[in-house]
Amino acid sequence: MLDRVFTSATLQYLGTISYTLYLVHPDIGWKVISTARMFFHGHLPKIYVIPVLLAAIVVSIIVAHIFHLLFEKPSLRLAEKLKKVDFENLFSSKAAVNSQ
Repeated sequence: MLDRVFTSATLQYLGTISYTLYLVHPDIGWKVISTARMFFHGHLPKIYVIPVLLAAIVVSIIVAHIFHLLFEKPSLRLAEKLKKVDFENLFSSKAAVNSQ
């Protein structure tokens, strides 16, 4: 049963965006919580604590998803392309052309 839970598509995707989520959650989550507190003039009623925390989590996941698509995936694609480039020969061939 746990195997099915940990191999679910949702948890797999959260694992994929986990680093981005780790980076954005403090700022984004705190902004959501601060906005809710401002709405209630500095005091968040107890009945709204759990919904606000859930909203902070959901907004953080959405922002992490967007950042993953805009920054992380293109960076990973670029890294894969750069792995295939033979920089040693690339630079030595330029040096040979420049010296002629």
